[in-house]
Amino acid sequence: MRQAMKAATFGLALGWVLLTVHADSYAQATRGRDLWWNAAAVKARPSLPACASCHTDPATGLPLKIGRTSANIQNAIDANLGGMRDIFGSGGNAILNGTDLNDLQLYLAAVGGAPAARAKISSQALGFPSTAVGVDSAPLTVTVSHDVGSAATFTLAAANALTITGANAADFRISGGTCANGLAVPATASSCTIQVIFKPTAVGSARAATLNIAFAETHVPAIAMPLVGAAVASPVPTISLTRTSVVFPNTLVNATSAAETITLTNAGTLALDITSLTTSGTNATEFVRGGTCPNAGAVAPAASCTITYTFTPGDLGARVGSLVIASNNATGTVTVPLSGNGAGNTPVFFSTPASLTFTAATGTTSTAQNVTVRNDAGGTLTVMSVATTGPYAATANNCAALSINQTCTIAVTFTPTALGAADGTLTINHNAGAAGTVALNGTGVTAIPLVVASTASYTFQNLVLVNQVSQTVQRIRFTNNGPGPAVLTSATSGAEFPLSTTSITTPCTANRTIAQGTFCEVDVRFQPSAAGARTGTLLFVSNGSPNTLSVALAGTGSGTAAPILRYTTGGAAMVGPVFPVTKAGETAQAIRVTLTNTGTTAMTFPSGNVAAVTTGFNPGDFKVATTTCAASAPLQPNTGNCAVDVTFAPVAAGANTRSAILTIAHAGGSEQIPLYGVVEGATGAAAPPPPPSSASPAPSTPATPAPTTTTAASGDGGGGSLEWAWAVLLLSAAAVRPRGLAKR
Repeated sequence: MRQAMKAATFGLALGWVLLTVHADSYAQATRGRDLWWNAAAVKARPSLPACASCHTDPATGLPLKIGRTSANIQNAIDANLGGMRDIFGSGGNAILNGTDLNDLQLYLAAVGGAPAARAKISSQALGFPSTAVGVDSAPLTVTVSHDVGSAATFTLAAANALTITGANAADFRISGGTCANGLAVPATASSCTIQVIFKPTAVGSARAATLNIAFAETHVPAIAMPLVGAAVASPVPTISLTRTSVVFPNTLVNATSAAETITLTNAGTLALDITSLTTSGTNATEFVRGGTCPNAGAVAPAASCTITYTFTPGDLGARVGSLVIASNNATGTVTVPLSGNGAGNTPVFFSTPASLTFTAATGTTSTAQNVTVRNDAGGTLTVMSVATTGPYAATANNCAALSINQTCTIAVTFTPTALGAADGTLTINHNAGAAGTVALNGTGVTAIPLVVASTASYTFQNLVLVNQVSQTVQRIRFTNNGPGPAVLTSATSGAEFPLSTTSITTPCTANRTIAQGTFCEVDVRFQPSAAGARTGTLLFVSNGSPNTLSVALAGTGSGTAAPILRYTTGGAAMVGPVFPVTKAGETAQAIRVTLTNTGTTAMTFPSGNVAAVTTGFNPGDFKVATTTCAASAPLQPNTGNCAVDVTFAPVAAGANTRSAILTIAHAGGSEQIPLYGVVEGATGAAAPPPPPSSASPAPSTPATPAPTTTTAASGDGGGGSLEWAWAVLLLSAAAVRPRGLAKR
């Protein structure tokens, strides 16, 4: 019965649909037909049975209950008639939507009468491989056959059954096949074929056209098949030379120079056929050719050969010739100039350049510039002395005895004593005639200090909630490398990267004078105004070079809740722990750092070491004594806390201020907390620790603390505040030696 059904199944025609519906409705009815016969493919559900398997008259092969509406079909599914709801679902689980039901309705309304024909093609498009312009590709074949369900003969149109149209139609042509005007293809026949060739007329990565297949039957839709090919340039040979001219060194008359080599490569895509290699010109016989390139022969694509020349001058002075390469090269004949000088046995002095120009700050010495001296002939050239006038100095390097073509250098420096122009002359005394001279031109200028930033860019690694200020802070240093002082006009950044200098001992404030070899600093935070990638620029404007120094800033704003790690020491906020005055070899009472999570999701810690002191200027003087922060105890939002106890034990006397960085590792990155201590009896101060290159913060919460500190400091997570209140804390610590020192 199933075979009988198959025999008739796809004979269902939409023949009279063309007479009753628009093109859009026809397309919908066609989709309805596909749903009827192969819903599994249309809905991409391999196990879905075809409607036709249960609703087809085995005698006629036609659908049962023709004329049913989409509403009736839906009602039958909802009522689970014949188990339809079990197959197609309903409500939120419905497999067939309203569009599907409407398309089925159009199809069922259209089907009836004799079986109709349907044609298909063997592929959706023909794609040709890269083909050179003007060259025929291999033909590609498309097969036109009966589609599933076609049960009647289709006939190709009597005229223009096969045409090619489109933007690059001229690039494609029908070269063969069995399909032809008026060809009838019965349902029992297999198919006919069309062969297409791609011959591009211009270079292009996507040359496109359309193969159109028209049918005599009005109910058989025409077929439009895309044709696409990539066109590349036609293969051509291209000469590539390692040298476009050959200049021989000065050579004694009737002596032969060392060989000079030119490498020839065929950089094209077609064999290079060399017709001839010849030497021409006034002194052609003085240039003798050799090498591996053939006088007449082929060089394959990407292959190379060599052409060598020696030079034997027949007389003094300039000698010239040319290498001429005749071939099928894409750009024609190639000519390479050849030249050299015939020299005698008496030394000839030559120097270059003819003048030097300097600029230097008054009171400073410029970088040296060189004058090159060469002996252009035989004999020995000796530079006996060099001298300068004006604020210049010169030193000859290895110029005592130069044979033919040998060179040496004379280094010249400029040291202006006043602003403005200062000219002079370099005199080179030698044994080959009149002394050589070089003009020296210099300008004395006001000293312009060279200024640099500690980093060219900084990216805040942790996500920061929109309109919230990052706990990560980046300290950026502006250094004056001189000469002379630099005056900082301003340090500015955008609203999303606010600056702070209040806790810095050498802040970058407006109109601050920065002595040579010193620096100022500024703290940068991130406060995104919107979610996503955000960028800004920190600008240092000064009288230095460059006048405006830029540091690129970047961060990512988040609208998503996240944990935020904050730390507190002794109840004080935004200040790192500062230990009291402690003798070298003694250990100060531990200071507790309490961590809390002020975010909206839990903060987790990694297994292993959560807290460590490994960076900063003096990490060996500080140690993590104990911690209650652990992977097994995540900090919940706004509840609970954990603690880290840190000790200070200066190992030796020295600078009175010691500093390091306490790093707290967490799932969102790391928190960096500054640590400070004072050594009793020491003099001098250590520089503040480098700004923490912190990872972005994630929220966290305090653990059960054991009060062990009398000094307060705190900062917020997500990178750690560096608002350290230096002066007050360090002066307080140095003024009185506090109690609580534990002897070692």
